[in-house]
Amino acid sequence: MVSRLGSRRPRRLHLRPPRRGPLAWTVAAVAVLPLVFVVVPALSSSSAIRPHVVVGATPSTPGDIYTIAGSPTEAAGFAGDGGQATSAIMDRPDALMVDAAGNVYAIDVSNDRVREIAATSHTQWGIAMTAGDIYTIAGNGSAGVPSNGTPATDVALNQPSSLVLDHSGNLLVSDYGSGAVLMIAATSCASSCAYGLASTVAGDSYIIAGHNGWGNSGYGGLATAAQIYAPTGLA
Repeated sequence: MVSRLGSRRPRRLHLRPPRRGPLAWTVAAVAVLPLVFVVVPALSSSSAIRPHVVVGATPSTPGDIYTIAGSPTEAAGFAGDGGQATSAIMDRPDALMVDAAGNVYAIDVSNDRVREIAATSHTQWGIAMTAGDIYTIAGNGSAGVPSNGTPATDVALNQPSSLVLDHSGNLLVSDYGSGAVLMIAATSCASSCAYGLASTVAGDSYIIAGHNGWGNSGYGGLATAAQIYAPTGLA
């Protein structure tokens, strides 16, 4: 697979492993804006495939590849929040996205979390971040039904599957298991807020569609009263 470096349009690629064979999980996701990042598995000493490392290649060194999050020498799991991303532990990172500032977002699927690798030192989602460190920005690590209007890091997620930033910088997350689409507010808003919300607080999570179990209902009505069957891709 060949990716052109320097593209300004974000692209995503999701390849799932074949049902049999030793080369499953070669690439899980790609994001380009303007860097290239791919999820590549690490092999344990027992040759079990452990897809839990995020690696990247930069335009300044074409053809080279670097681990930017996760540890290829550790088993899949969860650790490292608030510290260097290369010392963190992840479990099945997927759905990569890079924003205009170069911050990298990944869904840590088996940990039911959304994590961010900070490109620069800044404050985002109500979290003070240091360049090169990794942070959970949504999910508390327990699979469950997401609550509404609470800090995103306190919300239970259930197999989050995809994410996208809207034009206002809010982060939208589809939660496969609960049948919901969530918004993590980028800024606080006092009235007449996005998606019909009365008010929002930066870093809090809000249900904007679904949340009533899997199903297929609600066309023409309130999105939060609808049923969605296993939501995955967002655009």
